[in-house]
Amino acid sequence: ANSFYSKLYASNSSPDKDVDTYLDEIDQNHKKNLSKEKQKSCEGLVTLDECTRALKAMNKNKSPGLDGLTTEFYEAFWFMLGPILVNVFNEGYNNQNLSTSQRQSVISLIHKKDDKGEISNYRPISLTNTDYKILAFVLSNRLQNVIPDIVSSDQTAYIKRGIWAQIL
Repeated sequence: ANSFYSKLYASNSSPDKDVDTYLDEIDQNHKKNLSKEKQKSCEGLVTLDECTRALKAMNKNKSPGLDGLTTEFYEAFWFMLGPILVNVFNEGYNNQNLSTSQRQSVISLIHKKDDKGEISNYRPISLTNTDYKILAFVLSNRLQNVIPDIVSSDQTAYIKRGIWAQIL
């Protein structure tokens, strides 16, 4: 399994100098930049309100990470855990380092089709802790608010449909 997935997910990227050269050659007139206000909206400390909205929007009945704490657990005890978790997230922001448990995941192989004895019929998934998922959801929501300002409307793959309906 290690050999198969190491080859499958090996990087075939260009050397850094090639990437830098390519980026330097991009026509400056086609670059899109965020205003200082929009840049600021993507960064900074998270709020209890942002985290609460993220938790409420998360899918239920999903596998937890190493700590075993589910979305349903966080919802049941949010009145106690919410303010503490926001402080943990903001401490991580100030220290520029998430906690160890927020930087770990468990990789599990899930059988997708055909012969269970063939490793290529399995797909790896990463199981991350729910607290990390809450933070990732908050940051994703922040980015969704500025995507129309930096991504052309004809490049909409993996972007929520409602965002383009708002600006078109």
